[in-house]
Amino acid sequence: LYGQLGNGTTVDQASPIQIKSGTKFKDVSVGVTHSLVIDESGNLYAMGRAYYLGIPRLISIMPKKIF
Repeated sequence: LYGQLGNGTTVDQASPIQIKSGTKFKDVSVGVTHSLVIDESGNLYAMGRAYYLGIPRLISIMPKKIF
């Protein structure tokens, strides 16, 4: 359950996929155990296990707004 893409599954993806329909993201960053995205309004979302971000209990297969 690490490094999730935010599409609600744990399935590997070989090509880009849409997440959070209706939201436009302007930046993305991925780590070994998590993914981060910033939307047009500057909101930060995390998926996966964000332990190294200081959020040890955040384990999500869908984008979770954190800021």
